[in-house]
Amino acid sequence: MKLQEGKNYLFRLEGLVELPDGQLFHRLSDPNNVKHLLPAEPYGKYGLESKDEIICHVDKINCSGKIFLEPEHPMYKVGEKYPFEVVGFESIENSDGYEENEILVVDKFGKTVNVPEYWFPNVKNKGKIIWCRVGRIKKGNLILTPVTDPDNTQNLKPGDEIEVTIDEIKTLSGDVEFFVLIDKEKNNYYLRKKFYAEYDLKKGQLITCRVMLQNDEIFLEPHHPYYSLGKAYDFKVLRDDVIEDYPEKNVPVLVVADVYKKEYYLRKDQLGPAKSNMETLNCIVAEIVKGRLVLQCL
Repeated sequence: MKLQEGKNYLFRLEGLVELPDGQLFHRLSDPNNVKHLLPAEPYGKYGLESKDEIICHVDKINCSGKIFLEPEHPMYKVGEKYPFEVVGFESIENSDGYEENEILVVDKFGKTVNVPEYWFPNVKNKGKIIWCRVGRIKKGNLILTPVTDPDNTQNLKPGDEIEVTIDEIKTLSGDVEFFVLIDKEKNNYYLRKKFYAEYDLKKGQLITCRVMLQNDEIFLEPHHPYYSLGKAYDFKVLRDDVIEDYPEKNVPVLVVADVYKKEYYLRKDQLGPAKSNMETLNCIVAEIVKGRLVLQCL
């Protein structure tokens, strides 16, 4: 069984490990008996030392095959709504230089969590109780959303294309920046800003997006400014390397780069010996997901 991003699995807890730099990690064993290390510090109040098993969410599998786990929170569940006490207010400057106002709330562990002020325009005083939904948990920190989610992606049909205008940039909970997109019916959608740095997206720009479905998430994928789906391009070979490709470890790969110097890993055992010595590789862009290419070499 291969672990899948976005899914939950039962892991065995096998004790603490201290690395040479002094950092503590929980050693976990997954359903295939493959070992993983989970940093202990973010989860100090979870009481993991007293447990034998725990459910973990596969939060992300990056391009080099590294798996990032998020253990089940003892107090909160993703998708559920909870009351939070307002403990303060602050102003931040986003990456475009515009000021945004934030409300600070506190969770049951005493951690401060930020939410955009525009979600609660009538909240002006500390001590007020506001209700939010837990949208995600990352490194033990809550990322909150409104109880009524303003994003309209659930009304879209995967596989379709829509035209939207970039209205503004908003910093949501967790200090994560999004482009706010608006369609012709005035529905709004959110697009994670950091995934599209090379796209040069700007306020007021009209863009075409594909409606994507991945791991039960519906999201918009803007047309790439350089690459088109199904077309072949030459990619420069940078070096040899090794990655994890669960459950395998130290899988030999070639590292190639696109025109924006973004790197991709291609398994050498899927290329053949002749292509492993070439300076460029001709590959089809099979898919584009959150700004990254999925390549199939010819």
